[in-house]
Amino acid sequence: MINKVQKHEQEVVLDILRQDPSRSMFIYGDILQNGWETDYQEVWIDRSIKGIDAIYLRYHKNLVIYAIHAIEDIEALKTFIHGLPIQFLSGCKKHLELLGLDTLEPFKFREMYFCECQELMNTVTNKQVIMAEPKHAKAIAEAIIQISEFAEMTSLEERIERITERLSSGKGRAAIIIDGDKVIAHANTAVETDNAVMVGAVLTLPAYRNQGLASQVVSTLTKHCLDDGKIPCLFYDNPKAGSIYHRLGYVTFDTWMMGTKL
Repeated sequence: MINKVQKHEQEVVLDILRQDPSRSMFIYGDILQNGWETDYQEVWIDRSIKGIDAIYLRYHKNLVIYAIHAIEDIEALKTFIHGLPIQFLSGCKKHLELLGLDTLEPFKFREMYFCECQELMNTVTNKQVIMAEPKHAKAIAEAIIQISEFAEMTSLEERIERITERLSSGKGRAAIIIDGDKVIAHANTAVETDNAVMVGAVLTLPAYRNQGLASQVVSTLTKHCLDDGKIPCLFYDNPKAGSIYHRLGYVTFDTWMMGTKL
């Protein structure tokens, strides 16, 4: 049975998530940052006689899944997911397999290597790399929408608003390189918890590639996070990008799946 998390269940849910900090990072981090229910975020648990089988979190148009046991009532899960205003569905591969997603409405999935960095190696420094401020939000958003894999996820206006809010509130951070009034290389933290962060939106504008700029922003951001006592994690499916991350000390420990509704 799928229900919104009630107040008396909140600590139980957090205890489950704390036991697996990297894999549960999106759900745990979003709860810490945004609370249990807002107009853009909701949290549910899926219960059976075994206890809590899964935890589901909707953040805007994204549904993130953390599964503990195989789901018994697939039809109820299908009805639940179909009724949500979502475009994306994600989670670790073994967790999504527990849901029997082949029986649900089609999602086109990308499989990505899931990595973390305990120690930065081969540090790449560049005085041009700076930590972004809210005033950079528009330039960051304009850079992101030039990259095909990010372009269709949300509008420019929504991106500017979200980036401004995250940088202003301290919920996120970003390392950038600027040329004139343009952000030409970028990496940010998509979510942060008390002991881990997710690095994402790593990009270099096409005209500036093959200069090592991606390595520089990721290196700077990784050091920034490690210095704060937080373990940075990231995903990749591009072997060239993977070679950058592994040189910096990132190690693969799982597979992350991101599904887009067809």
